[in-house]
Amino acid sequence: MTANDPDDTMHMKHASMYNLISPLRKYRGRLALILCLGAIGAVMTLLVPKYMTNFFQNGVFQVPQWPVIAGMLLLVTASGAISALQNYQLQSTGEDIVRDARLALSKHLLRLPIREYDQRDSGDLLSRVGNDTSQLRNAFMQCTSALASGFITVIGSAAFMAMLDPILFGTAITLLLTVFTLMLLSAKFIERASYDSQYTLGDLTSTLNRDLAGIRTIRASNGFENENKVIAALINRVRLSGLKIAKIQSIVNPLATIALQLAAIIVFGLGLWRVTTGLLSVEKLTQFIMLLFISISPLSQIIYAGSQIGNSMAAMNRIREILDIPEEKDSDTVVATINEHMPLAHSGPRPPAVEFQHVYFSYGSKPILRDLNLSISQGSVTALVGPSGAGKSTILQLIERFYDPSSGNINVLGKDITTCDRDDLRSHIAYVEQDSPALSGSIRENLLLGSNDCSDDECRRVLESVNLSHLLDRSDKGLDMQIGENGIMLSGGERQRLAIARALLSTAKIILLDEATANLDADNERLITQLLTQVEGRTFIIVAHRLATIIDSDLIYVLNQGRIIGSGTHKQLFKTAPFYRNLATEQYIS
Repeated sequence: MTANDPDDTMHMKHASMYNLISPLRKYRGRLALILCLGAIGAVMTLLVPKYMTNFFQNGVFQVPQWPVIAGMLLLVTASGAISALQNYQLQSTGEDIVRDARLALSKHLLRLPIREYDQRDSGDLLSRVGNDTSQLRNAFMQCTSALASGFITVIGSAAFMAMLDPILFGTAITLLLTVFTLMLLSAKFIERASYDSQYTLGDLTSTLNRDLAGIRTIRASNGFENENKVIAALINRVRLSGLKIAKIQSIVNPLATIALQLAAIIVFGLGLWRVTTGLLSVEKLTQFIMLLFISISPLSQIIYAGSQIGNSMAAMNRIREILDIPEEKDSDTVVATINEHMPLAHSGPRPPAVEFQHVYFSYGSKPILRDLNLSISQGSVTALVGPSGAGKSTILQLIERFYDPSSGNINVLGKDITTCDRDDLRSHIAYVEQDSPALSGSIRENLLLGSNDCSDDECRRVLESVNLSHLLDRSDKGLDMQIGENGIMLSGGERQRLAIARALLSTAKIILLDEATANLDADNERLITQLLTQVEGRTFIIVAHRLATIIDSDLIYVLNQGRIIGSGTHKQLFKTAPFYRNLATEQYIS
């Protein structure tokens, strides 16, 4: 079966739909209760017209005895109470189903391969968690309600009406079938238009998310008008998509209403004629008309649910697109954790913490690393230097296994990382990213990300070690001080030092620093550089453009165009590597 085989595509759709619907199984008890309550309420509703015949005896109106009136009132009250209970159970279950869908989708989003985040807008992904899952709730509530009570009411009414007068029933059913035909024809158009609308809404959310994140840059660059035009264009696209849906529904819904009204008028007129000709009694006509009107409301509900299926299917397709992306996971060759095979440091030559053996890596069609070989000893400070685009940051991301090499082997603490559990691998590695993002929340929450068992005293000591203890004096909340979205309450240098503090607070054996001191002033840069040389039992791998931060490293690798063109200490490279000597000379380092 090929990838383009229609049967294969259909199988994938069915499998994805099963993944979306399968959470309903845990609520089958509540769903059964909703259906039972709906059935009981529908039966009670259908009994009301029978009671109404007591107001007519031999074609003459008369007030029945009080037990009949009391019974009818009790029936109506009980029907209302059951309907209220059913509605609460329905809404409660709908909220729980949406919660489960959002939990599953958000968990899946956080476990996608890193490449997916490179290629997708975060705003569009957020739209799928928020807006699209809400569409699922609407579909569940409309369809379940229609199935639980509306369907039974319509079928029951139809059965009773057919028994009362087949001719009147045939007239009504003909018009009702016309309504269903219109609904089915419009469903596909609505689904397609809704799909476009939700995608455009995702683009709008993504653009707003981008602009809010960069609002200071936009204001400083006087870019408000340009961004406002982009957003206005997207809003208009959302409007046009909504108008497509509105045009379809504005035609279908009135036609459906007209058809229902015509059914009532024609049936009532035909019924009166049959009464005058003696073919039908007033009692039966009254009962028939009441059954017809009782069925109109749930029938409209069914029709509306049908029109919403298009919206819901579009939302399901967008959610399915994400759920169909395989999560980042380990291969079947995972045999053990790193901890079980970790080489122990000993006197003499130190064993390698990280090894690259003939590693090639390409991002798409663009080659990044070419036949890379390097070895970094445990407990050492190793630096990677070179021009932008040389592949320095890529090396760190390969160590973290955000990406896998195109070919070659990478060993961390004696193990081929492709045979290791990713979570276990990353528990031995701390990574300070180039832009050192800080999470919205408190200082404590940022420090304890992945290290929840550290005490407040340990947090204070590590803040002091990176010269951040002054943060605790800015607010009487101390470690609970909020730093704002993306750490906006901190300077760039403070965010970098906070990220370094988090890495030092972890139990990681290997710490990766990607331009981690780029935003620091000279004094703090010198402090961090000295701190790294004083920490024992850790391996530091540092990417740097400023050579002043790494001249005391145990080993320096010089990269250019994805290859290592020199390695050694600063003094060795300054003498033997012209490329490195030029870099040092440009930065007035000798």
